[in-house]
Amino acid sequence: VRALYKNTIKNNIVAVGDSALYNNGIGATALQAVRNTAIGSKALYANTTGKSNTANGFHTLYANTTGDFNTATGTNTLSANTTGSSNTANGSAALLSNITGNSNTANGTSAMQSNLSGSYNVANGEGALYSNISGNSNIANGSNALFSNTTGYGNTANGSSALNSNTTGTSNLASGLAALFSNTTGSSNVAIGNSALYKNTVNSNIVAVGDSALYNNGTGATALQAIRNTAIGSKALYTNTTGYANTANGYQSMYANTSGIYNTSNGSLALSANTVGRFNTATGANALKGLTTGDYNTALGHNAFFSGDFTNSSAIGDGATVTADNQVRIGDAVSSIGGPAPWTTVSDARFKKDIKENVIGLDFILKLRPVTYHLNTNAMANFLHKSGDQRKSASEKAQESILQTGFIAQEVEKTAQSLGYDFSGVDKPKNNADYYGLRYAQFVVPLVKATQEQQKIIEKQQLKNDTQEKEIDQLKAEVEQLKKEVKLLISKIK
Repeated sequence: VRALYKNTIKNNIVAVGDSALYNNGIGATALQAVRNTAIGSKALYANTTGKSNTANGFHTLYANTTGDFNTATGTNTLSANTTGSSNTANGSAALLSNITGNSNTANGTSAMQSNLSGSYNVANGEGALYSNISGNSNIANGSNALFSNTTGYGNTANGSSALNSNTTGTSNLASGLAALFSNTTGSSNVAIGNSALYKNTVNSNIVAVGDSALYNNGTGATALQAIRNTAIGSKALYTNTTGYANTANGYQSMYANTSGIYNTSNGSLALSANTVGRFNTATGANALKGLTTGDYNTALGHNAFFSGDFTNSSAIGDGATVTADNQVRIGDAVSSIGGPAPWTTVSDARFKKDIKENVIGLDFILKLRPVTYHLNTNAMANFLHKSGDQRKSASEKAQESILQTGFIAQEVEKTAQSLGYDFSGVDKPKNNADYYGLRYAQFVVPLVKATQEQQKIIEKQQLKNDTQEKEIDQLKAEVEQLKKEVKLLISKIK
């Protein structure tokens, strides 16, 4: 009924359905309305001069007047379009509200249903880009992908419900089921992996790659703080809410972080327990794994700084263990640490105060007990609670085979205490999990003092010897003189 009702002079037009192409070909430029195909009740009903349009379905391209090169398949697809051109809509209500938008592609029920003027968008999936009004150059693949987007532009969402809540955010990339699901106005974010950056709403310039990476980022009263984070790995930075400027690479790397800032972790489970710790750096699987609140720590190596919650400490080497604040540990079960240059300790007069010459020398040195020994690696591993998979049997065996020469720290401490000497060469335990150590370089100072004291004794003895030699020489001279006098006296008597 009334199909191609007002067409007058146009050829090669197909209209099938009640009032299909009803108004086609009216107006001053009626000759333009060519190569249109309409199948369905009121399909291309209002078209006047639009050309090369294809409408299949009830009310498809219903309001189109001058729009060209549009393809609509499905009930009410592109039904509000008037002047928009080069659009493709497949699925019931796809691009239903589009009026002037151009070069859009919508495939799926209600895909881009609310679009009015947005152009160069691609939506594939039921409800994809559903709410878009004027946003341009968006790509949504998956049911409800970019569902809430209204004016945001340059976004790419691949996966069901990816960027689902985005409204005005721009230049975001979300790939994976529900990736960047809650994002509304955040821009320039990258989320790759199911539920990556799931709860982020307003923060920008964040990168999350991996299943549930940065899942909780940007929640809470201070959500705007959670910026400049990068997470690569399944559930990396999973719990982060307000922490910012963090970089996590690896499975569950920095998993528990909530508000910690400026942390860097590289490796599976690296810094995984950290919650509020700041300025920490962990490289290696399980590096700094047990840290929760400590700051300014560094761990380099598999299982380095595996346990302990300290501050300003560093562990370098596989399994290197830290046991206190402000501590540096290098290696685990190693037998040699060194380099081509000697160790330098800061010793500038400008940085020293309360200088006193109260070093105990000879008395201290003479009471020390030099010994030889073999290191008990089992005892040390048990003390540090190292499990079997954290130990290196071959390296430990080699370490134990070396005959060591040194002192016993507890004996050195006792000797110093007996003399009232606060000797810095003893590294005392800082807590119940820490152990004794010796700083052998510090022994140089009391040794120098002892040498100086010995030198004074030697010089004093030398002075005494010199005096005695003079006295002996004088006595010798007196004896010689006496001999001469005796000899003279005898000669006179004769």
